[in-house]
Amino acid sequence: MKKRKLFGALLLSFGMMASPIVAEENEEPYSYTIRIYRGNHGYFKDDPNQEYMELELGYGEALPSLNAQDLIATSGESGKPYIPGTIKVSGEDLLSDTVYLGGSPVTADQDYVVTYNLLLDPVEYTINYMDTRTRQPIAGMEPSKYTGNLNEQVVMSFPYIEGYSPQARNARFTLEEGKSHNFNFWYEPIEAPGTIPGNTTTVTDTETETVTEPGTTPATTPETTPGTEEGPTPAPTPGGEDATTPPAGDETDNPTGPQDIVDIEDDNVPLAGPEENENGDASKSFLSMPALLGMGALALLLIGGIVYGVMKKKKEA
Repeated sequence: MKKRKLFGALLLSFGMMASPIVAEENEEPYSYTIRIYRGNHGYFKDDPNQEYMELELGYGEALPSLNAQDLIATSGESGKPYIPGTIKVSGEDLLSDTVYLGGSPVTADQDYVVTYNLLLDPVEYTINYMDTRTRQPIAGMEPSKYTGNLNEQVVMSFPYIEGYSPQARNARFTLEEGKSHNFNFWYEPIEAPGTIPGNTTTVTDTETETVTEPGTTPATTPETTPGTEEGPTPAPTPGGEDATTPPAGDETDNPTGPQDIVDIEDDNVPLAGPEENENGDASKSFLSMPALLGMGALALLLIGGIVYGVMKKKKEA
């Protein structure tokens, strides 16, 4: 009898221990709902009748990179020139901590809404997608053009580009007066895993075969003097002496991954072409201070000559 009770107690204990494990296996991961409402002055480009777009994301998943002017077109029903501004938390004032930031981790259900700006002092600005290695635009990525107001502060998400890691998830910049309004979004190429050149040994049931990868030679160890070591050979600078680096504020070396948001500056590309700049410099040099002094002296000599001639004629008369 005692053995049966003991056996029953053991079965009950095992069942109680196993039940949470079974419950965890059957429990589906909870997803959070993210809604982005179109606002009052525009509509979604993909679906004009859609009131909001809805995303289902798990805890800790990143918000996708979204920009208001890529999502929304203005309706023009009000008769006023509105443009999509940014995306912010619904029901909150537009502050730095209420702006939608792509890449932010999801921790709860959240509603966002698109804001609009009245176009009073319009200016067009350009986003260039640049490769940190080549210092050139990324192949296949055309510059994006947007419209804003002069002196407006803009917050934009870096779009996803396959094979590249952005310097940051979001950028913040100001459309200042007198600037070119060109902004560079820098991306670093992602190294794809590859085969290391060298000898590959294949073992089968009957034989062992050693294959050397084409274009490679077996490594040899150079002779060294006892007590000394050879340091690593310095890597060549990409692009040689003519290579340039991203402007200040556009650095991409970040061992912890892309930053949440980075402030960037206008790249100050001159609006005039090279010929116009040369002509402008020539006109400035022509009207420099020494040139003006020389012209003044010549004018005085001419005036003096005229006065001398007039006085001489009077004396002769």
